[in-house]
Amino acid sequence: MEQIMQGVRLKTSIDNMSVEMTVTQTEEIERGVLFRCSVEGYGETAPFFRENGKILDGDVTDRQRLSGMPPSFMSKTARDFNWGEYHEDTSASRDICNRFVTCFEKFSVQGRGLYIFSQAKGSGKTFLSCVLANEVIKRRDISVKFISTADLLALDMRRDEDKQKFREIKDCSLLIMDDIGQTVEKRDWASTPIYRVIDHRYKNMLPMIFTSNMDINDLGTDDRIKSRIYGISTRLRLPNEEIRRKYADKHTREFMQSIMSANPSETEDIFEEERPYQSRQLR
Repeated sequence: MEQIMQGVRLKTSIDNMSVEMTVTQTEEIERGVLFRCSVEGYGETAPFFRENGKILDGDVTDRQRLSGMPPSFMSKTARDFNWGEYHEDTSASRDICNRFVTCFEKFSVQGRGLYIFSQAKGSGKTFLSCVLANEVIKRRDISVKFISTADLLALDMRRDEDKQKFREIKDCSLLIMDDIGQTVEKRDWASTPIYRVIDHRYKNMLPMIFTSNMDINDLGTDDRIKSRIYGISTRLRLPNEEIRRKYADKHTREFMQSIMSANPSETEDIFEEERPYQSRQLR
């Protein structure tokens, strides 16, 4: 957890824009720390509070809820991702993930992120990307957004709600762009929301996590997009194995065990017990 002390730089959102601020004053109180920050072009902030100088669980939950992650992944952490489900050595990929979380500030300063890919559907790409984001926001006060390329292409810029969503995606501290390998019709890529987001974040050194079912060089985009992704991403290959069904089977077993072991007082016998079959003679 990031300690709050004078001189520490934090990221926050002001008027839906991601900005950096520097802690200028701190005051320890019984339950934690009161602190003020300075934001360039904005001035000094009102006091913030952090319990024991750390990020509150409520703050983390709010940011997960607002991220756009699939609800099933919002609460997932590193403990939920089992590298042992794969049948090949994943130690190199696991090490990259550990460094990304623990050294996120260095990744962020250089605008570098990850490119998670595997040819297999259900190999855990989206799951892992959300786990990484959840681990980062447990440790750092940043904004995270999640969007699939299909949803990004479907944004209607004539609607104020979609315009706002597009601005948040462009400027958040960490963006997960899911399934960038999907097939789309041929178009002028420079005019697509995908290019505009990637180009903006590339120029402003804002990190991204991409997931895809193909390597960067095989993406069905033009070279401008591929070169930008290549320049700011550390490649992380997952085995070409489907693990989604393994997790689904495990969760189904656990759910049914909890149901079948429920207290009898919490259940009701709707269906009658089996009765001997009684034949009826036809008249």
